[in-house]
Amino acid sequence: MAFHVTKADGYRAGLAWVELSTGECVAASGTEGQVLDELARLRPAEILVPELPSGATHEIGARIEALGIKAITARPGWQFTLHHAREQIHRQWQVKTVGGFGFADDDPAVFAAAALLTYLEETQKTGLSHIRPLRRHVVENHLSIDPKQLAEHGDRPHRPRGHNRRLSTQCHRSHRRQYGREATSAMAAISTVRA
Repeated sequence: MAFHVTKADGYRAGLAWVELSTGECVAASGTEGQVLDELARLRPAEILVPELPSGATHEIGARIEALGIKAITARPGWQFTLHHAREQIHRQWQVKTVGGFGFADDDPAVFAAAALLTYLEETQKTGLSHIRPLRRHVVENHLSIDPKQLAEHGDRPHRPRGHNRRLSTQCHRSHRRQYGREATSAMAAISTVRA
């Protein structure tokens, strides 16, 4: 996973994650709080954050560590830039713009995705041709589940009295497929930029 923050439209944060086993590549942007909430939900195996020009890890690293995520890897700041994102996205999917994926070229989620792809190119022993095109994850379009409720109910979907059991089971299966055990092996990158 990779993380990035930009001042465009107020301070915005970007998050991208890849599930290596399925090739799914997803990115989202929002407020720093929304992105940190997504990180807490996803619980990636490793998170990439940009280095500052001084060589120190971006201050977001401490906030991520407070979530209980310890595998934080600092990457060169230039890997989280617009120029690098254009080159990396073009190399991976042979496109000149990410508009077709539903992103603006300067979206911090795109910067995070580019940094993550670069890291995977360096660390994986195979090519990345199985990585599917970037997909937008809109935080506001997803149901948030309170971690306390999830812990209390475990793997069982909560069904209020008279609730459609079939629909509830389908939603629960969809949730497990999308956010279940396989999500824990995801790599993530967070991107932050200030104007």
